[in-house]
Amino acid sequence: MKKFFLIFILSLFFSVTNYGQDYEPMLKPGSFWDVDTDDAAGFCHYNERRYLIDSDTLINNIQYKKVKILPFHGDPNPDWPDNCIIPPYEIYSNDFSYAEFYLREDIANKKVYIWTHDFENPNDFKEYTLYDFNVETGDEIENSYHAWGASMNVINVEVNSEGRKVVIVGGAVYEYIEGIGTETVVFNSDHNIIGGPTHRLICWGNNSNQNGCTPVLSIEDYRLSQIKVYPNPTAGKISFSNLENNTFKLYSVLGKEMSFQFSQENQEMDISHLQQGIYFLEIRGTQNSKRVVKVIKN
Repeated sequence: MKKFFLIFILSLFFSVTNYGQDYEPMLKPGSFWDVDTDDAAGFCHYNERRYLIDSDTLINNIQYKKVKILPFHGDPNPDWPDNCIIPPYEIYSNDFSYAEFYLREDIANKKVYIWTHDFENPNDFKEYTLYDFNVETGDEIENSYHAWGASMNVINVEVNSEGRKVVIVGGAVYEYIEGIGTETVVFNSDHNIIGGPTHRLICWGNNSNQNGCTPVLSIEDYRLSQIKVYPNPTAGKISFSNLENNTFKLYSVLGKEMSFQFSQENQEMDISHLQQGIYFLEIRGTQNSKRVVKVIKN
């Protein structure tokens, strides 16, 4: 009896495991969506920000994910200086807010839910079905967020070139993609979670896959990137500009830490006593940020 019970448990485990393997989760650790806003003519993009999956929170004893909003900062676009900024963008990590909604994902059933303002009673909150990837053509999605809590018809289900399931739903026809969400915005523009219909999804990613997004620098990394190290190659002295209370370590190609003299007054490092060769200069900033520069000693 125990043997049969064990076989049953193992078969159940593998069936559930295999069932989840053909589904690409949306709410992975570190998942983010970069979004901006078009002007009426579509020439200017502004209000750039990142929606980032953050910490867990319990609501009615159900675990949801908080969504952190990180605004982008950058230089004004010379053609549209009043609104637009141009990359590379910076994220001020301390300058954030939390979205007024929470997300949870049922991987076994391939569904994503949203806890947000009740459409009928905006002062209350309610859970709606945000996405359902366990559907086929002709099905109905009940309690759909995109239909204000009503049902929504599934017009077609297909698989794109990346192997992701694409669900096309009726009403105001649009599609959403497994692991990503909608193509034009992250969640849905119709109900002002992110805004109006002029919002668009720039790119999306997570901790392990940046999906070709334009690199976004944190303010700490941005500051390190602005430090100039010269001359390089050097006969013995290295000068710096744009330092902000940075610290340094110098390593040989074998990983041995090397000694050097640093003048705070002159913003200068002396490595004239070292042999010719290649070294790696580690520049450290705040919050454990660092940048490594290859230095060639003549």
